[in-house]
Amino acid sequence: MCPTCQQRHANGGHLDQALVCYSCGNSGRTRWHNNVQHEVGAFINSVGHHSRLEPPGVDPNSGKRADGECNSLLRGGNSVYWDVNTYAVTTGTDADAREATFPGLAADKHEYAKTRKHAAAIFANRQGDEFVPLVVSDAGSWGPQAMAFFSRLARTTEAPARTLQYRLRRLAVVTAKGVHDIMHGGVRLSLRGGGAGPRPGQAPPGAVWEADDESDDDEGDDAMTSEQLRRAERELLEGVVRGDDDGVHDGVADGTQDDGGEGTGVGEMDQGPQMNVLA
Repeated sequence: MCPTCQQRHANGGHLDQALVCYSCGNSGRTRWHNNVQHEVGAFINSVGHHSRLEPPGVDPNSGKRADGECNSLLRGGNSVYWDVNTYAVTTGTDADAREATFPGLAADKHEYAKTRKHAAAIFANRQGDEFVPLVVSDAGSWGPQAMAFFSRLARTTEAPARTLQYRLRRLAVVTAKGVHDIMHGGVRLSLRGGGAGPRPGQAPPGAVWEADDESDDDEGDDAMTSEQLRRAERELLEGVVRGDDDGVHDGVADGTQDDGGEGTGVGEMDQGPQMNVLA
């Protein structure tokens, strides 16, 4: 069952089709995209440049705008506009075979689509501005233009290699969490109302509600039982200290076992000569 729309069209026992299912809008893809967008903005700010998310569109008539703008990387006051695109490597179509034969073909395709959507308006608005499509797959791999942009940002720091490695790891975590939430977040269905159920290791919501609706009679029984156990333990310890013989010779206290009147000879302390069983 598809965890996104709850329809039975998922790819067998796999949940990868939840990444490309938009029957219910696929809010998980939107969250994944937005989290990547904010992490890229944090990357730009962390290396000393200025990032602005959701800048006004350069062409108001087109209704298009990029996900972010960096207006301090280029000289002369020009800006680098960037836009994030998330995609699934496995789509269940013929494109999967082409991607397996030519790895990276899907990234090039999505980069081209983003560039075609935004670049013309950006270049026409002001000469010298740039546009970079930031394409990331569900496996965490980035397109070549995104990697070139990230490397360009890292080179403005004192430790380019370590900065790039650290930021790529952060971006990988964002993608891994986003993909996990899409594939498994909707599977946790509650029997009440069809909402999201408990995460692994958590009690079902129904169990909490039932516990709230119950009276406190069980708590009183538990407390009384515990008190009885403590009293019995205290009496037993007091009897041992006083040297009482009541019940001490029953069982194994004196090294014997109660077998209904017939001793086994195992562990008995007052025994006569034993018969040699080998004789």
